[in-house]
Amino acid sequence: MDRIVEIARRRALPGSTFALILAIGVGAAPVAAERPMADPGGRVVDPAMDFRTETFPLQELSYFKLPFNDYAPPDLPLGGPGWEPTDKDGIKLRWWNGRLYYHPVELGLKTMRLLSGYRRTRNVKYLTWAKRYAAKIEEISVRSDGAWFVPYHFYYSTERLEPPWYSGMSQGIILAAFVRLYHWTNDPSYLEKAHRLFASFQRSGPSNRPWVSRISVYRYLWIEEYPRNDRDDRVLNGFIFAVYGLYEYWQRTDRRAARRLLEGTLHTLKKWLHVYRVPGGVSYYCLYHKTRHASYHLVHLEQLRFLAAMSGDYFFTRTADLWQADYDGT
Repeated sequence: MDRIVEIARRRALPGSTFALILAIGVGAAPVAAERPMADPGGRVVDPAMDFRTETFPLQELSYFKLPFNDYAPPDLPLGGPGWEPTDKDGIKLRWWNGRLYYHPVELGLKTMRLLSGYRRTRNVKYLTWAKRYAAKIEEISVRSDGAWFVPYHFYYSTERLEPPWYSGMSQGIILAAFVRLYHWTNDPSYLEKAHRLFASFQRSGPSNRPWVSRISVYRYLWIEEYPRNDRDDRVLNGFIFAVYGLYEYWQRTDRRAARRLLEGTLHTLKKWLHVYRVPGGVSYYCLYHKTRHASYHLVHLEQLRFLAAMSGDYFFTRTADLWQADYDGT
């Protein structure tokens, strides 16, 4: 998403080039009998969600080392570029194909920017606005068997997604936002809502119900930015942004189910990151279209840095070093 690319550019480029801490390690390739690119898509599995995983030395990072935590406080009252147009409650809308819609990723990021403003200034108006954004997210969410899914209501032509559709990327970012609201308010209702958002990752597509997680025939756990029943896109940046949310939820709750999902996604990334790499060039955006963009390669590098820090696994550091060298050679 354009906003994410913008953020990564601002954070990664000033001063020095990326200080890389992530990478591609020994044993990164799937077992020899399996062919990653031939994996023909997900399947509905049993409720236990049987997927491959491994144990990671997960790190307890301080709040101040979490992503999306260094926003400059927006000017108050809210308004102007980036905060308009709005609905009647002052919540940001986005133009799409000539109409105004809520954009779930944007709602989650706005919530976190407002919380960052509160952290840095202690001005309660920022916290009040963060709560308003959270209330809007709750209002528009779709309830499905106890899980909350935040819908997109516009047609997305690039992926031919008919509304309503759902995204693992936005689910993860919004999950992190609600965990942070609980951190700053100590209001248990935000933690309960975070439980509902986490539940959205605990079912596997393809399905006629809302879903964002998919378990492949080789039992790898994927989270799709653009879930489609008929194919796997496997967008890398969207997958990892979803992992961010799982990490913050695990860190706050220490739930066994949260750790299992988090470690399952990290295991998938360890086994598949090499497939996204283009030696001497920029990485693939996804494994379906196999387009490549320098801006998203920078996003991937920033994400690998965080995966290394939170997972405690040097594999991601080595991968980042490789991908940085690829970028420097372009």
